[in-house]
Amino acid sequence: MKPVEKTFEILAFKALGRDIDGRTLVDWAIDMLVAGYNTEYLTILAGEREPFNPFQIEKLVNNVLSELQLDYSDMGQTIRNYAYYLIGISLNNEIDSYEVLGILKRICAELEYEESWMDFFLLYYAKDDLLYSENQYYWDGATRENIDQIILEYFIKWKSNYEYEVKCMEKYKNCIKDFLDLINKYEHEIGGNIFTQNNKTNDKEIDIFKKWISKYYEHDISDYIQFMKKVNGFCFGVSTFYSLNPDSIVGSDSNYIDSTYSNSIYKHNEVWWQDEKLGQIFQQYVIFSDDGSISIYCINKDNGKYYRIDNCNGKILEEYETFDELILRALEVSLYSGDSGFDEEYEKIKRKYGIN
Repeated sequence: MKPVEKTFEILAFKALGRDIDGRTLVDWAIDMLVAGYNTEYLTILAGEREPFNPFQIEKLVNNVLSELQLDYSDMGQTIRNYAYYLIGISLNNEIDSYEVLGILKRICAELEYEESWMDFFLLYYAKDDLLYSENQYYWDGATRENIDQIILEYFIKWKSNYEYEVKCMEKYKNCIKDFLDLINKYEHEIGGNIFTQNNKTNDKEIDIFKKWISKYYEHDISDYIQFMKKVNGFCFGVSTFYSLNPDSIVGSDSNYIDSTYSNSIYKHNEVWWQDEKLGQIFQQYVIFSDDGSISIYCINKDNGKYYRIDNCNGKILEEYETFDELILRALEVSLYSGDSGFDEEYEKIKRKYGIN
């Protein structure tokens, strides 16, 4: 079953921290029940009547989203999903494109005019000006005669790019899962190691990491956090992917990190940043992983881009669009083991996902 379409808006509003009126939420819950979903809190929410208690409704909605496993922690992707939904219904002539641009223009402002949303902002004001004037200064070449066609073509292109990116993202995530399953299968035979006993990062460790990284980095890093919730670091072949598990946390002070734990992200970043030769270069990055004496995998503190850096001279070797691409490359580099059974299965995974 797929959630009803209104779900895209509900999740986007939650991600943006917007208030959602009680009537909208109750109607959504009723539609979800009709669609075949049947959970405890969803049924309770669908039965609420006016006047609504906003605090009670908020608590109910959070419980509903939790029990239905509807996640909005990745704000960027959640909002892109909402934009995809809006553009889709606009292309199906269910809503006017100008209305869609108005919604996305507001989101652009809420996201502090992030570059990836600015086209919607500019197209909205180009169209808006042309409703009342012959001239506009927001979109090159746009006139009263062609603005609707420009918007249509932009929507079609954006939707196509989104679908391609989602397809690639699913491919990466499935490939990463297969690689990690392979590590788990062979770790005892050929010396691999998953750092945590339950193979996941707990909420306390995530909170510590968020506080730590907020001192250095302001961009969205939810993809990395989602990955670490699945596997809290590993060591395999020549590669180490750092853990978020500090050796100890003193008292209740979650700002204090004892980074003596040899595989922790905190310890390794301290070492890289204090390197006598290249410390000034490495301090530009938060470093996630290394493959021995060859390279490090990291994110630039300023521009939010992912890189593979030569750890001998600090030069950029590769750039990645997403964290999934980074971790896939880090895994790929590390996984030849010398064990014929492992290497055969590894090659099968590479062929399955078209990795050269």
